[in-house]
Amino acid sequence: MSHVFGAAGQTGLIVRDIDSALKHWIALGVGPWFYRDRIDFRDFTYRDQACDVEVSVALANSGAMQFELIQPRNDARSIYNDFLRSGREGIHHLGFLTRTFDADKARYDSLGMRPVMRCRVGDSPDCILFYEPSGTDGVAAEIIELSGGKGRVFDRIRQAADGWSGDRPIRDFAEVMG
Repeated sequence: MSHVFGAAGQTGLIVRDIDSALKHWIALGVGPWFYRDRIDFRDFTYRDQACDVEVSVALANSGAMQFELIQPRNDARSIYNDFLRSGREGIHHLGFLTRTFDADKARYDSLGMRPVMRCRVGDSPDCILFYEPSGTDGVAAEIIELSGGKGRVFDRIRQAADGWSGDRPIRDFAEVMG
């Protein structure tokens, strides 16, 4: 557990080929994966600049840990593309899930931490923030607000993984939007 952020609930991986990554993780028995070809970001900023990044995302759980595969689909400057441009691929961030987002953000601010990326997804009021570690090769921290619909979506993804038999390993993200 992080003494700053709490327990991690998500491991995020940036990949160049999401189809190959899905095959790898399915072969390991992780799934089912809920896939969306393009994420509808709102209010997306990276390093205080508006950003029009496009990404494909797949989410699945193994026990309590959620895995997120992210493939950038355009060249927009973003935390995702900067990671790939640095020659890296793979584990990019740990996601810390919170239902007390405002209080947590105020605490991080009081520690002198400033997010490098922020956005909302779709119609959800929930906010996502990314904080970078001080070293250039470290794993980022994603703070994921769960007080709105995102918490219910994440619960459905985890429930789908419980006792998953391997059927329908890749599913449309709309199935968990409910």
